[in-house]
Amino acid sequence: MKYYINIEGKDYRCAVCWNAVAMYLREKGLEELSDFGQVTKMSAHDALIMMYWALYYGEDIEGREFPYASYQKLGNVLGAGHISEFIAIFSEQMKSQLPAADAAPKGESKKKFF
Repeated sequence: MKYYINIEGKDYRCAVCWNAVAMYLREKGLEELSDFGQVTKMSAHDALIMMYWALYYGEDIEGREFPYASYQKLGNVLGAGHISEFIAIFSEQMKSQLPAADAAPKGESKKKFF
């Protein structure tokens, strides 16, 4: 399923693909693949970074250039509704890509990003 977020009257594809995750980890200074498991919560700033890369690579998948040069430039035009929409899309895409991530071993709690 494809997801889009409307920003300034234009729909941009949002894809939490591997490139988006890898760039998010790099921005966070986490380079090892196992570091992804350490990401259990995201701050508002973290969500903006992940959203930027998901939109950037979503547009790349569609063969289009993403017009915002940085997550700071993107953040200048976003409102709380955009972030809420991204969180819902992020959660849905993570569930569909990592079905075992929702199941925790007995006695352990599930990890939550937000």
